[in-house]
Amino acid sequence: MEIRNFNFFVFLRSTKLAIVLLVLVLLFSLLGTILSPALGREIIFSSLWFNFLLILLIVNILFCNFKRIKRLSVKSVLSVETVSSVESVSPLSPLTDERTKRLHGLNFLSLFGSIIFHFSFVLLFIGVIYNSLFFFEGGIRLTEGESLSCGDEQNYDWMRKGRFFKIVKLQDLGEIYFHKLYPSYYVKNDYKGVANKIVLRPGMNQSGSYQESNKKEGIIYVNSPLKYKGFEFYQEMDGFSPLFVFRDEWRRVLGGGYAPLNAVRRSKGDFNYLGGFLFPLENPLYYIWSVYFPKTKNEKAKVFLEIKQIFSPSQSMHQNGTYQGEKGKRLFKGKVFLKEMASAGNFFISVDEIRFWSRMKIIYRPGLSLIFSSFWLALGGISLTTLTKWGRR
Repeated sequence: MEIRNFNFFVFLRSTKLAIVLLVLVLLFSLLGTILSPALGREIIFSSLWFNFLLILLIVNILFCNFKRIKRLSVKSVLSVETVSSVESVSPLSPLTDERTKRLHGLNFLSLFGSIIFHFSFVLLFIGVIYNSLFFFEGGIRLTEGESLSCGDEQNYDWMRKGRFFKIVKLQDLGEIYFHKLYPSYYVKNDYKGVANKIVLRPGMNQSGSYQESNKKEGIIYVNSPLKYKGFEFYQEMDGFSPLFVFRDEWRRVLGGGYAPLNAVRRSKGDFNYLGGFLFPLENPLYYIWSVYFPKTKNEKAKVFLEIKQIFSPSQSMHQNGTYQGEKGKRLFKGKVFLKEMASAGNFFISVDEIRFWSRMKIIYRPGLSLIFSSFWLALGGISLTTLTKWGRR
């Protein structure tokens, strides 16, 4: 009998349902903040069940406000809202038509402000859902003078994305070109730290050249990103990238490339810049470990090199730049200056120049504007309700 009398619409607008949903959302949100950011986002904030709870809460708020919307009619305001005001007035001071209209207007505005306040939560939850399901974050590393496609997943050091984010959206950004790194950047004598000048080139025209009118360039530093097509480009981290050149026994160039080195803080407060890589990249035969020492007042820049043969080229590199495969005979170990060739078995290796590398953090948060708008909407609703209460005095 109880099931037969169950009213689904009454259930959706019940206060008990709102309290249960709010408690669940708050508890799971607290759990998500306790966990690591990546884990909390993956198992809670980006999950379908958590966003379904938010959708239920949105529906509950809408149903709860249907009565308030109906009461916005003039007839409802006159018959319901002003009764208490009229009865509270002393018989010795009769209520004039002007004061009656004024109270009607204040009651209307107070009810309207309450509706706006509740709808700000609807906008807030919609923004949270949109953001958690369609967001993107990724780090792309480039050396000065290098350009990479934003739409190629292999170009990213790391990547996190919402359940329904499409990589095709990254392809609309085209290529990112790292023009220059400024170690000490100033804006009107205000020190901003390290800054990067980057250029975004959406795509080529039919002639094979980039359209100058479509490109976007700017200098990014801490808390000052480059914004383009809803994406934000931040300067995340940087370091040195030596150019290693390999030559045969007759000094003919076999190949080479830039190898980004990781910065490791020493106990004295300064940094070591180190890293390892395989050569050649396809079917590697050698493992090269390098440490870069920047130039000082007394010494020129130099690079420590250790080159070994490898016996298991199929194994991969570790994230810290060390090789996990079996190493064999050491071919070279020592320090070399820039453009100085070191003999390593039947080939020579040299570091011809040093450039900077930088990793840009690319962020896409489509629901952020809705979230910020909800705060202003809530503030407007509270202000309107508060002002109408003062007006009744």
